[in-house]
Amino acid sequence: MKLLSLPLFAAACASVAVAQVAESPNLPLSAAARNGSGLQTEAGHLLGCGADYRVVFDRDGMMLTPAFGKHAPREFPWRFALTSIERGGEVVYECDGVSQCDPVRADRRASYARTADITECYDVTPEGVEQSFVFARPLPGHGELVVRGTVQTDLQNDFRGESRDGLVFGNAFGNVTVGGVTGIDASGARAIGTLRFDGQSLELVLPGSFVDGAAYPLVLDPLVGADTTASDSILQDDDADIAYDETSDQYAVVWTRSFAVGTSDVMAQRLLSSGHKVGNAYVLGSGGFNENPSIGNSNHSNRFLCVWESSNALMPQPDLAMRALNTDASMSNAVFLVNMPGPDREPDVSNETGGGDEAVLVVWSRTGSGIRGAEVSLPTGNADPSIAGSITDITTNANDSEPAVSKGGGVGDRHAVVWTRQGPNSTNVLGVAVRLNAATVLGTPLPIATFVDQDEQSADVDGDGDDFLVVFECAEGAGATTFDICCRRVTYDGSTLVNDGTREWVEDDAGSNERTPAVGLAEGKYLVAWSEFVVGGDTLRGVALNPVDSSRFGEEFLIEGPRANDRTPEIATQFSAGQTGDQSGDAMIAFTSRDNAWISNTSQVQVQRYTAFGGGAVTTIHLGCGGGGSVSIDDPFASGNDVALILLAADPGAQLAALHIADNSTPIVPCEACWILTPLIAVPDTINNGAARVDLTIDASPDLLGTAWRFQYVVANTVDTPCLGLPVGLSEVVEAVVDY
Repeated sequence: MKLLSLPLFAAACASVAVAQVAESPNLPLSAAARNGSGLQTEAGHLLGCGADYRVVFDRDGMMLTPAFGKHAPREFPWRFALTSIERGGEVVYECDGVSQCDPVRADRRASYARTADITECYDVTPEGVEQSFVFARPLPGHGELVVRGTVQTDLQNDFRGESRDGLVFGNAFGNVTVGGVTGIDASGARAIGTLRFDGQSLELVLPGSFVDGAAYPLVLDPLVGADTTASDSILQDDDADIAYDETSDQYAVVWTRSFAVGTSDVMAQRLLSSGHKVGNAYVLGSGGFNENPSIGNSNHSNRFLCVWESSNALMPQPDLAMRALNTDASMSNAVFLVNMPGPDREPDVSNETGGGDEAVLVVWSRTGSGIRGAEVSLPTGNADPSIAGSITDITTNANDSEPAVSKGGGVGDRHAVVWTRQGPNSTNVLGVAVRLNAATVLGTPLPIATFVDQDEQSADVDGDGDDFLVVFECAEGAGATTFDICCRRVTYDGSTLVNDGTREWVEDDAGSNERTPAVGLAEGKYLVAWSEFVVGGDTLRGVALNPVDSSRFGEEFLIEGPRANDRTPEIATQFSAGQTGDQSGDAMIAFTSRDNAWISNTSQVQVQRYTAFGGGAVTTIHLGCGGGGSVSIDDPFASGNDVALILLAADPGAQLAALHIADNSTPIVPCEACWILTPLIAVPDTINNGAARVDLTIDASPDLLGTAWRFQYVVANTVDTPCLGLPVGLSEVVEAVVDY
């Protein structure tokens, strides 16, 4: 049986530090997306966000809008506008309504320079807006310091008087809280202040005894935050999607945040490949109803493109808006991709990986008239995205919807686009090949899933430009309302997309309802994830599939759950964004998660890191001798993976070596103080300063799982002669077990 294919023979290399890796495919969960904050510059104002709110800073002051969710009938903003500052009853600053200054942004701080010595500041944090007033020098007069502002809100507050603990403005859907006042002087001395509220004016007060003796600069510091306390199960954050940029090694996750019925924002957060947040959170689309975002990446220009549905009360039928997010934290303007009569929905965005184009492919449905596509240009820098050429009619069938495009396109940027077609008795899945350049359709639509009395829908697809895997929901029988997850391989034959094999089941558990599948190509494997609806709470599950025959690599694994609402996974693999080498099997799964308690409104977009190659155990069977050195394996020893056998610390004067490869039934023969592995395969190589390397590819075959293989370098022309007087050193013998 052949274990290893050898497409590459690496020349001798310099010494390399190597760690043997054996990771679990399913790595720790991170709620990185929701719990971020950020502040950005928009036209005429600053726009910020935290975990539960949106905030705007303009010439009139601060306006914080809590995210109460889809059950709230409208938004309930809370606005604060500074009117005056007094010391001991003497007015030292007063807003005249004319000389208001514009806010200035520095990272996540918005500040108003009211005078040369007075600055009004707002720090945007995940928990809320940290309001502060900084006084560089003592103010005229003596006694208590009073900062007075006007509050405008429809949130209820019946308190009138003075409070040291803070104030709450709220209704049945949630609250905005104003924390207690604290004074902090330059020496670190602190004092508790008070809040006074008369129903319209809010006063932030520090006692005169503290202010009179304070060291300057002096800071007055309350916290304004949102507290969502709604009592039903409508989600607040959902619609997650995710993409990866290979050059910067960053992911970007996007999602929808609901503020009220008909008002929602599209949010974004960049993540390191470890899953940790990098930089600020972003508001990509705000004002009106913004939902269903999709994101892709142009690796050539190092920019992400997010496209989403955008509508408002005046234009209830959605258009498609888009915005580019750069890996250096800058953004383009938000512009329209499609802005014409008729509803445009369900956008999906590809990556650009192989063609060197500064563009991505976007597909969407136009209700009642089919599937559309366009090449969207993403030139390097901060220029706005734009359509390259014209919009393409991928299909014109009025019954087509739910389009999806493969993230990866491979050389030539050739993608597969799949969609659902509603027929007289059932829904089916079709697909076609589309080239990125001008969204050129290649060939004719291919029927992929075509049962005449059984629904097949909600398809997703990924691949390498030649071969693709389509996953979809398939009803458990004629007229059934419960679904399994199915798949089918398709391939591009040089002119059109054709089926490669029959429909197969990914998950066919008759006791549960599997929905919303997603697929991503990690090098050597397809990762498939789906939602499983079971009694006691939904779970997210996944499995790795062989790209050759769709057989399983290992067992199905749990991504997250059970919870009341863990659903709609989306997958970004590094391979489908152009990554090769050690990270090509890594991926990130984004999904929506909500607490199991039905009275909770807590929902968040979470991400789960995944590596497609867990790797089997690597052990040393015999030590080396005679300057033969040591052997390391640089990547998880897993079916379908690329690995390297590395020789280190051999005799520095040696120039030649051979890597011996054998299975665990091949004898290891003693020779005086040494042990020699009898090879099934011997790969010659050269040595440089005691180091050598041979790159190998383990066949993508489930038949190899659990098999054990042995490796040893035989090093020629060594100084020592430990075996029969020959100038040959023998490295240690290592054994590696193939895993998935």
